[in-house]
Amino acid sequence: MRKLYLFMVAHFVIVIALTAQVTQEQADAIVLERMSQETRPYELFAKEGLQPSGTLIKISEEEIIEINYESWIYYVRYADVNFSQSSYLIVKESNLNLIEINAKNDNEPDDLQEWNNLTVYPIDIPFIDYLEELDENGTWCWTNYIGKELLIINSIEEMNNYFFCINNDSLPFIDFKKNSMFLVSSGTPTLVWEVSKKVVQLSSKKYELTINVFLTDATAPGRWTAAVVTKKICQECEIELNIK
Repeated sequence: MRKLYLFMVAHFVIVIALTAQVTQEQADAIVLERMSQETRPYELFAKEGLQPSGTLIKISEEEIIEINYESWIYYVRYADVNFSQSSYLIVKESNLNLIEINAKNDNEPDDLQEWNNLTVYPIDIPFIDYLEELDENGTWCWTNYIGKELLIINSIEEMNNYFFCINNDSLPFIDFKKNSMFLVSSGTPTLVWEVSKKVVQLSSKKYELTINVFLTDATAPGRWTAAVVTKKICQECEIELNIK
């Protein structure tokens, strides 16, 4: 594993020069101001306390950065459906310099659960409509799930219980190490015109899935199914289902 020093990674770094001594609250304010410019949904975490010189940050499997001064350290986890990018924000204790390191991967700190969560909830969570993806790919694959209970699928084995293909087709790949699927279905008194979906993260361990079902005037009964792929959902997370 290579070890990189901070002054050796200029291609990762954006520096904003400021002055004065730093408190935790001042460092938080600097970072929150920077993140207010961000258009992508994200979660923000702060490592507890002032970190000593020599603190190591692992930005990939091959690269580690050593910070050679006392600093406050923050981790940004972008709420991308593929969850492929994160960054570190470092506030230098002596002069309020802000350094941003784009990790360009999803390597989280091993002790992230111990960091302070500064995220301002709720945040909209990007997702993939898996059934639309099946249609767009022209695959001969469908789901046979007809239950109104919301299922949280976290493995290929689980997914294979509710999806099937013919003509030697195969399901589009889902990386369940990084993603989860919400699967729900229900019958309706009339035919379905359209179904819209929205996923919102209400807190660090609570989500809301909202399904809006628009019906036609046809008298025949109908059915709708939603299969939504999001970032990985923790096992202890609570998911609230709203069907309108």
